[in-house]
Amino acid sequence: MSTDNPFDADNLRQKAEKILTNKPSSSDPAITEIERLKLLHDLDVHRIELELQNEELRHAWAVGEVALNKYAELYDFAPSGYFTLTKEGEIVDLNLVGAILLGRERMHLKHCRFGVFVSDDTKPVFNHFLNCVFGSRSRESCELILSGNPQKPMFVHLAGIAAEKKEHCLVTAVDITERHHLEVALKQQVAELEQMNRCMMDRELKMVELKQEINELLGKAGGKAKYEIHT
Repeated sequence: MSTDNPFDADNLRQKAEKILTNKPSSSDPAITEIERLKLLHDLDVHRIELELQNEELRHAWAVGEVALNKYAELYDFAPSGYFTLTKEGEIVDLNLVGAILLGRERMHLKHCRFGVFVSDDTKPVFNHFLNCVFGSRSRESCELILSGNPQKPMFVHLAGIAAEKKEHCLVTAVDITERHHLEVALKQQVAELEQMNRCMMDRELKMVELKQEINELLGKAGGKAKYEIHT
């Protein structure tokens, strides 16, 4: 029993070559040679075109890689925290500064809810901010407290805008803890100055009243007024 397979690729190729060899040529040898040379020329031209395209692609890839590296550096080492959030507040992506603000390693923060790191007092502020971001095409902002370290809460300013398809939003976070403490200290100083001013005004009023009483007593005793009262 023969094991030859009539549909084997090698067998088919041998048969085709045999048929082509035995088949008489109906073409003019001169025309065939011209066509052969033209075909070789076209192949050379196509080969050079492919080499040029390959060179252009390599150059474009190199330029794109440089641009991507620059973008990665700008994204990761920017002074602000960058976050990509879903409508539910899930972290899709973040940069290194964002991870530092939340107090955890970057790899452990993806797919976490940003709201978990927001203090209970300012959670409603964050939820309202997120709803406003996805509900409009304008830039929204808010200030809240991150509770990663209960002993040392961090005050941050968030600014966000929804992406084109509104599936995600882009949020920047800036640590304003120092500014917040300065504002609190300034308000306290203003309050103390106002209290001192009220005390001084009360003192001046009492001095005026006391001078008036002295003038009245001198008048009853037949003397002249000692103090000039300005009202």
